[in-house]
Amino acid sequence: MKQVVFAAAHTVHIQDAPTPRHRGGEALVRMRYIGICGSDLHTYRGLNPYVEMPRVPGHELCAEIVEIDENEKGLQTGDTVVVEPLIRCGACYPCSLGRYNCCENLKVLGVHVDGGMAEKMALPVMLLHKLPEDVDPSLGPLVETLSIAHQCCKRGRVDADDRVAVIGAGPIGLCAAMVAKGRGAEVAVIDVVEPRLALAGELGIDHPINGGGDVADRVGNAFGGPPTVVIEAVGRAATLESAVDMVSPAGRVVVVGLTAEPSGIRADVMIKKELDLVASRNSCDIFPDAIRFLADHQEQAEKLVTHRFGLDEVATAMELLDKSPSEAIKIILAT
Repeated sequence: MKQVVFAAAHTVHIQDAPTPRHRGGEALVRMRYIGICGSDLHTYRGLNPYVEMPRVPGHELCAEIVEIDENEKGLQTGDTVVVEPLIRCGACYPCSLGRYNCCENLKVLGVHVDGGMAEKMALPVMLLHKLPEDVDPSLGPLVETLSIAHQCCKRGRVDADDRVAVIGAGPIGLCAAMVAKGRGAEVAVIDVVEPRLALAGELGIDHPINGGGDVADRVGNAFGGPPTVVIEAVGRAATLESAVDMVSPAGRVVVVGLTAEPSGIRADVMIKKELDLVASRNSCDIFPDAIRFLADHQEQAEKLVTHRFGLDEVATAMELLDKSPSEAIKIILAT
């Protein structure tokens, strides 16, 4: 079979590999569609601190079951499934709380271990979730992105009474905005890339706002008051500081954008506002919610997919995402 290997920064190979065999508790699946994530781009650039190369990337996966033994989930050969890419230990403190998304020994497919940019893969059955027949399988990889969006809205306790500002109109930010909107909140999306703001408008987001200059005033004017929840989905110290400054007193700031930059968040500002500052990592027990959301919002989800390539065109896809990030939102590979 064929598999994609990121051998080094900006170095992509398509290699032959033996077809894996599934063991007890696993299924052999044939990949159908694979989404390219921002973390894949970081790996491609050689900047992902969690990845040791060479690595088979890919964790936004939609597949067909080829071989499976009898299982308690009732999955069968021929089922179309999406993959929850989190291999957890089940024994550490977070796992004991049911928060396996921050397992102390977590292994994410395509990051800590080889992922799904391959024709076939053997995966634990517990990671597989059946996709309804009325859902376009080429949109299946978006379930993983939507699961992250659901997790950060859950962490921020977003409901219909909230004014939610999402900083960053990348795939996660746009999906978070869609999920917040689906919960009944009034939603703004902030970015400096106008095509992404235009897409936010097409998705039905209430207030697409350019992030240049004094953005807090524009957000407050759009809402008629400061946002009660701010979701930081960029991954920069400056935008995290802006989120804390922008949010309402007694508000919540959710950090989902990843950065190692030290921030200048001021304790006096946080205490004066008595803020809840929470992080959001991956997702936990949310894939069924994300699948239902995708089923109900397929027309919107389709707008997120800006490019489609075959698996053998992955080098072209990565170069496009690397050099034209404002043009490419979500790229889907077909095997």
